[in-house]
Amino acid sequence: MTSKEMLIITTNQTSYDHMAAQIIQNYTIEKPVVSYIRHNENLTYHVVDEASGQKYLLRIHQAAYASMTGIQHTLPALEAEMNLLHELNATTALRVQHPVRNVSGDWVMVWKSEAGKEICCTVLEWIEGRDIQ
Repeated sequence: MTSKEMLIITTNQTSYDHMAAQIIQNYTIEKPVVSYIRHNENLTYHVVDEASGQKYLLRIHQAAYASMTGIQHTLPALEAEMNLLHELNATTALRVQHPVRNVSGDWVMVWKSEAGKEICCTVLEWIEGRDIQ
């Protein structure tokens, strides 16, 4: 691996937790409790609405390493993914996650950091399962 491939994009956990809390405010989740899961290809959080008990997956599409970043983090690719999941839910019996629209009616939200960096974010309904080790 080259030094460029090893470049870590991550910042401190407190900063990411604050970002996740800000992002989830753009969804109609009444009393969100946001819990960090992991940071690999995306920064992922488990979100529980304490008012309804509904669970969600928040994906912040920023890779942990520069070498993991690609087209899958772009707005057009994420919109295509959300449209595919929506269509699969509407037309098949496959069990896939349902995308959740934000308060603006979009499946993909573009969050802008204080530094002006734009990061795509998506929320999906949670499907119970187990971690693959």
